[in-house]
Amino acid sequence: MAEVIDFSNRKKIKEDLNHADRLESLRTLVRCQQCAMSCGKCGGKGETAHLVSRPGSNATFRLCPGCLEEYLDLVSYLESGSDSGNPSWYNREWVRQWLAWLDYQLALVNYSNSPEVLQILQETKPD
Repeated sequence: MAEVIDFSNRKKIKEDLNHADRLESLRTLVRCQQCAMSCGKCGGKGETAHLVSRPGSNATFRLCPGCLEEYLDLVSYLESGSDSGNPSWYNREWVRQWLAWLDYQLALVNYSNSPEVLQILQETKPD
């Protein structure tokens, strides 16, 4: 006869699985953020991604050649305040989405380097 499965602790098993899924999501977030083979902005893979630092912060991110060109255009635009020579889609909303993305990158770095996240990743590090 087959083994009898004890379902009396189903809730505990379900909670443990949910906790494991959340930990794996956290590990994936940190690991994907550090991937050298993909662009942090568009997610493109395969091209050489250039490591870029956000001025005034410890946030670094990787950008593919296309996104790097846009980022440099943004930096130029912010320094000069002029949009002459830029494509028509480089409008106020384009600047806002880039600035929001940069803020998001800073938040990811700060979160990934927070003591609580570093501790749980160390405690649950696969052997």
